[in-house]
Amino acid sequence: PGNVLVTADLKLKILDFGITARLDIGAAGSASVCGTPFYMAPEQIRGEVPTPATDIYAFGATAFHLATGRPPFARGNVLDAHLEQEPPDPRELAPDLLPALAAVILRCLRKDPSERYSSANELEDELLRIAAAVS
Repeated sequence: PGNVLVTADLKLKILDFGITARLDIGAAGSASVCGTPFYMAPEQIRGEVPTPATDIYAFGATAFHLATGRPPFARGNVLDAHLEQEPPDPRELAPDLLPALAAVILRCLRKDPSERYSSANELEDELLRIAAAVS
């Protein structure tokens, strides 16, 4: 969220993709993983090739943070949490959050990439349906 800027005409801008943390896996010379730990998808942590589903997970983690004031996994071993723990329901931290929006966030944060939205377009369509329903 620190790298998301909202312009005066309410357009979102993502800044500074260069801020990452390098996390070496295993012995020297083995594969490494780059990303911001609070927003990394499980497959990214495992060193798999990122896909659009990886970005959808990162969007879900960012949306969770924006909706609740903290990342889905904020304490302890964050990387293990992304791999092994289910995220809390964002409504536990933000009770006024629309249930439909909480459901979108949680779907984005599914461990299995095939259980997330199949594309950013599908995710956008769902968010537009929610926006239309509340306006």
